[in-house]
Amino acid sequence: MIAPDGREVWIHDAAVVVRDEVGSPLYAQGYMIDITDRKRNEDALRASQDRLREQMQKIEYQALHDALTDMPNRTLFHDRAEQALLRANREGSGFAVMLLDLEPVQGRQRHTRHHSGDLLLREIAGRLRRALRRAIQSRASAVTSSVSLRRVSQTRFRARARDKLRYELGQPVVVGGLAIEVEASAGIAIYPTMGDVETLIRHADVSMYVSKNTHTPIVYAATYDHHSLARLALMGELRRALENNELIVHYQPETDAGDRRSAQVEALVRWQHLNMGCGP
Repeated sequence: MIAPDGREVWIHDAAVVVRDEVGSPLYAQGYMIDITDRKRNEDALRASQDRLREQMQKIEYQALHDALTDMPNRTLFHDRAEQALLRANREGSGFAVMLLDLEPVQGRQRHTRHHSGDLLLREIAGRLRRALRRAIQSRASAVTSSVSLRRVSQTRFRARARDKLRYELGQPVVVGGLAIEVEASAGIAIYPTMGDVETLIRHADVSMYVSKNTHTPIVYAATYDHHSLARLALMGELRRALENNELIVHYQPETDAGDRRSAQVEALVRWQHLNMGCGP
């Protein structure tokens, strides 16, 4: 209701019809209560709850997505990959996990500064979305991405997804006026022939390690397992190296042969290993 002074007044109105002995209506009897303050408080509470809900959704999104690329992080990727695996079981369809290791071509990566590297990763993330639109993608680390492909067979993956990836990742990325070429090592593991999600990821990681040597996407095979054992052993040794302070940084100047001026310094990490010796 609108009050004489122009204020909007909220009213709670309740009434009943009073009837005579034969049921005919005689008059209405009821009351009106001004609930303007209560309505204002309810609206304020509802607005506060909406803001809180939006903040919680934002926090949840940030907790499950990479801030730089806006791709799902490892936690969300695992959850969605588990769902895709259950769906594949129900439908009797295929399911694949792929790990991509992205690296600027040697000789140009030294010119890729931190900000340019961020722009490079954002561009690569967009290309992955275009190449694999229905896939579940995540940023696993600074240079590694995980991809989950639904309803896919080994033949179909090779025929379609690989060609799209080659095209998208084969184009130079222009960052700050500099064209940067990116090398991608891709390891693939396909379900249902290869266990659960954790096993798929481990097998894809092994295949990616092999892909670094072949420069082509590699689908996991049991014959590659010796690579994983050696790599796991090396990772264990490296963890101990960190704890034992076996890693030493050396700085090597890069000097112009013409005027003998040092333009920059290259940092090298050497591993003081008891059995393998000292190596970069």
